[in-house]
Amino acid sequence: MSRVEILQAIRSCARKFKHNPTRRELRLTARVSDEALRKHFGGLKGALERAGLRPSGSGFRQRESTVLLDWARVARMLGKIPTMTEYESRGGFSDMPSTPATGTGPACLMPLCVLPGRKRSRENGKTCWR
Repeated sequence: MSRVEILQAIRSCARKFKHNPTRRELRLTARVSDEALRKHFGGLKGALERAGLRPSGSGFRQRESTVLLDWARVARMLGKIPTMTEYESRGGFSDMPSTPATGTGPACLMPLCVLPGRKRSRENGKTCWR
């Protein structure tokens, strides 16, 4: 299968399913093999990008700037700094990669969200969370 045929198949599947196609969907509906995706594009992420789609969802790492912009959207919507639970229910991304236990992903959300039990105080004119 050529690069052009694969890109057409990806766009066709995206229109049909109304979301980015998975490897399995491409394999079953368009007969695009994992090997062809790796050979021509380096994998599904590269193929989706070349097809003009934005890779998102489970397994696709997001840039910190994208996650921070989403966090800011939730903060504006709530009118306050969201708790991790509030961000998880209203945000577009999981908070899992931002927890210190995983040691991966954008750890930028942990200091921004209010964890249960933390209190706001003022020291030297600055707001601090304890």
